[in-house]
Amino acid sequence: MRRLPHGLLTMALAAGPAAAQVPADAAPAEKQLTAQEQAAVYFEQGRAFFKAKDYRSAAEQFQAAYNLDPVPILLYNMARAAEEMGDPEKAIVHYQSYLKRIGPQAEDRGEVQRRIRVMEKTIAAARRARIRIVGLPLNSQITIDGQPAELEDGLVRAEPGKRVLRVTPANGKPWTRNLGLSTGEYVELAFGEVEAPPPPPEGMSALGIAGWSTLGAGALFGALGGVFYAEALAASDDRDAAVASLRGTSDSDEQRALVADKDEATERYDSAGTAAYVLWGLGAAALVGGGAMLALEYGVFDGEAKTEAALVPLPGGVGLIGRF
Repeated sequence: MRRLPHGLLTMALAAGPAAAQVPADAAPAEKQLTAQEQAAVYFEQGRAFFKAKDYRSAAEQFQAAYNLDPVPILLYNMARAAEEMGDPEKAIVHYQSYLKRIGPQAEDRGEVQRRIRVMEKTIAAARRARIRIVGLPLNSQITIDGQPAELEDGLVRAEPGKRVLRVTPANGKPWTRNLGLSTGEYVELAFGEVEAPPPPPEGMSALGIAGWSTLGAGALFGALGGVFYAEALAASDDRDAAVASLRGTSDSDEQRALVADKDEATERYDSAGTAAYVLWGLGAAALVGGGAMLALEYGVFDGEAKTEAALVPLPGGVGLIGRF
């Protein structure tokens, strides 16, 4: 801790007006301190707090003094208090401001710069992640992102972020781990341990997507089956109309035309009906398959109660029957 220059500590000692000019019964006026005098008071309080190891209060008093009389030495004292509090970032800021204010010819520039370098190394070390490799073979070569890494107190240190750790034993197969390191994180790894598979992506899984897609396909097949079923019903009506007309005519040409209409309607009925039932069958299978996939996705079968369901084709659509 450094004392302030003499100018900051100098108190005004000039006497007031002569005593004969002051009434005998008048109370003495309270002396108003100048900014420098009040700054000196704050400084002395800060020194006392610093000696008592109350560094936070010391820093507050030094700051108050600096606000009134911004002499460079107070920046040094604020830096020392921040350093003792374990706040190297703030200490560096104050030290750098001190060097800037005091000029290049300062006698203590080398010592202050040394303190800054030490704290910068401390900050960098605290920022790096620490990796302990349990069971590390002797004489192994260690690299982080392809760059050699040394053991320090049994730990490998690496910058935060995505890193590739590679250990190559003197006699053995290289071992690699992909790491996502956070600032100051401590990681313990077992040499030779197989890397865990990545967690599933957030959101719906592939099974869930397939289930909903299959359900959608089943619904589409059902709708198309309904369209073809409606066509089959129309063809059935046309066939019945042609048969009724045949019964009511004896004209050979008209009969041939009606027979042709009946045959064409019958062909349309057969093809449309067949297509409707095929599509309904596909739709039913897709709906059952999609429902089963979604049941697995959402854990319907995990408990004791299970869902039993089946889809059956019905005229004009499909139906769902079962126990839920």
